[in-house]
Amino acid sequence: MKPLPHNLTAAQTLQQFQTLADLDRVRRPGQQRLDWPDLVGRLVEVVGGPRSQRLAWLAQLTTQVQAAGDVAVWLQTPESMAFPPDLQLAGVALDRLPLLRLADFPAQLRAADVLLRSGAFGLCAIDATAASQRALDASRSLDNALGRLLGLCQKHASALVFLTPEPANGELQPENAGFLQTSLVSLRLTVARDRDVPRRLRLDVKKDKRRGPATLRAEVSGGPDGLEL
Repeated sequence: MKPLPHNLTAAQTLQQFQTLADLDRVRRPGQQRLDWPDLVGRLVEVVGGPRSQRLAWLAQLTTQVQAAGDVAVWLQTPESMAFPPDLQLAGVALDRLPLLRLADFPAQLRAADVLLRSGAFGLCAIDATAASQRALDASRSLDNALGRLLGLCQKHASALVFLTPEPANGELQPENAGFLQTSLVSLRLTVARDRDVPRRLRLDVKKDKRRGPATLRAEVSGGPDGLEL
């Protein structure tokens, strides 16, 4: 594909490409995307606060899983429940997305163990946004629990994604651990709105054992403001 001319307006630029992915390949040669196959067999932590775009990205990821004929499941708590109509507008097939409400973070870990052990789910997402350090401590041997979950993800070709709160001491830095302070998390990132192109997200990868830190893009197809798009 030829390099992008510098004298085109934004509208003229977008008219030359069928998708934003095509535009990305020209504007950022060699830049990789982060899609569901890249997460299979891994523990992923997505760190962020109320202004994060993580739900929009997770909805987009869920549509990829469903389009591949696999099943996703979201594990939530009473303090962190998604609004199903918003997910539907974002393209998620609600009839193929179990939304489970559990008491707390330790209960989410136990449920994830049962679900992943069945081999029936390609994506398991744990919304731990409302979890506190006390809830993390209550899970006792976190490394043991995550080690079992990682083994199940690798055995059944699944991905386990954690949505966790942002650090209390400020913005997450590449050298800092996230809420899940364990080396078993092989991918840690934040998600924000891309300021250059509407309905596109910027993924700031702080830790990636496979490729290293990077700034990537994700394209979202729909969803209302309530989904933080």
